[in-house]
Amino acid sequence: MRPTMLALMLSVASAVTITDMRANYSSIFKTGNRNAASHLWASWILDKAADLQPSKIVELFGGFCPISGSPVVPSESNRWEYSLPTLSGDRVTGVTYHCCSPCDFLKVDTKTISTAAGERRFNFLVYGHPRPS
Repeated sequence: MRPTMLALMLSVASAVTITDMRANYSSIFKTGNRNAASHLWASWILDKAADLQPSKIVELFGGFCPISGSPVVPSESNRWEYSLPTLSGDRVTGVTYHCCSPCDFLKVDTKTISTAAGERRFNFLVYGHPRPS
């Protein structure tokens, strides 16, 4: 009985989807306003990261525009590939999804988070310079 329950619990954790994230809209955005609040989507994902595989974390981050916070359906029509400077001066190439043409002020910062597969370093888009120089 216990192994079956454990397997069930693991499958539930890995079953988190973009649809599930959107279903939690009212708990993520207490005021109902998600404009420029993509950090709240990010917090919802990061709060669950220790139970998620890295690929699932990447998938969930594709479900909203990192600039406006608008929900998006990841597709080729809203997929943007960038080669952007990091805050340390290097460059990172990757893709993200936007609701409209993106800004010119994007950079990349890194964050190491605990996932179901252990510690993993992720690249995050940042707008401007989030840390004081």
